[in-house]
Amino acid sequence: KLSSEDGSLIWSCATGADQSNSTPAIDSEGNIYHSTRLTGGVGGMYSWDSEGNLRWSISGTSSMYSAPAISADEKTVYYLNTGSGQIRAINTEDGSDKWASAVGPGGSRHGSSLSIDSNGTIYYTNEMYVVAINDEGEIGSVKWQFEADAAQSGVVVGPDGDLYVGTTGGLLALNPEDGSAKWSYLNANVVESVPAVDANGFVYVGTEDGRLIIVNSEGDLEIELQLGDNSVNSPTIANNGTIYIEAFEGNKIKLYKI
Repeated sequence: KLSSEDGSLIWSCATGADQSNSTPAIDSEGNIYHSTRLTGGVGGMYSWDSEGNLRWSISGTSSMYSAPAISADEKTVYYLNTGSGQIRAINTEDGSDKWASAVGPGGSRHGSSLSIDSNGTIYYTNEMYVVAINDEGEIGSVKWQFEADAAQSGVVVGPDGDLYVGTTGGLLALNPEDGSAKWSYLNANVVESVPAVDANGFVYVGTEDGRLIIVNSEGDLEIELQLGDNSVNSPTIANNGTIYIEAFEGNKIKLYKI
C-alpha cells in the first residue's frame, strides 16, 4: 500500500509465491482481493484488510494470472483459475467456497481479468473461449461460450450492454444474451490489450504491431495511430475523454496521452 501523496510505502505483505500478475480488487470497506502466479507448488487467492492484515487465503490453486471481480452486493469475489480455465466463487467474508465446484469449459494459458455486467453475468477469456457465467446462488452455470483466442485480452461492457473483446483474429463485438458475433474488425491482432469503450460507443484497442485503433459501434474504423513497433497495451479513458496508453518501441515502453 502506497501513499497517494508522495508514493511512500505504508505497508507490504508477502504471499507464498511472491509473484503476481493480478491487479487487486477492493471493496467499499477497503478489503483487498488478489491472486498470485504459480511458482513451484504454491499460488493462490488472498484477502487483506485495509491495514494489511490477512483476512483469509486459499493456497495450492495453480497459476492465477487474472484480476478478480467483486459482485454488486460485495458478498462474492470471483477468481479465474488459469490452470483449469474455470471460475471459482468465494464468499468475501471468510474465503469459503460459495459454489461446490468451479465452472467453465476449461482451457488455460493466462486468461483475462474478469468483467461483470449490470445483470451479474461474469465474463472471462482464455486461449480457447470467451465465456459468460451465471451465478445461480449455490451453483454457477455456463450461459454461453464463444470460440476465440482472447487469452491476453478481456471483455469490456459497452454503454448499450454489448460486449467487446480483443482476439488474435481481430476485435469482436458480441451479443451478451447468447454470445453471437455482432461484428468483427479483422485488421487487429490483439495480444496485450483489453479494449476500452467511451460514452459514445467508440471502441479503443491496441494491436500487436504497434497501433492504437478506434472503431465505431458498428465496427468501422475511425482512427488508426501508429504508436510503436510491438504490442500496444490496454487503453484507459479519463473522465474528460483523454486516452492514456502504453506502447513498446524498440526496447522501451512509452506512455502516450492522446
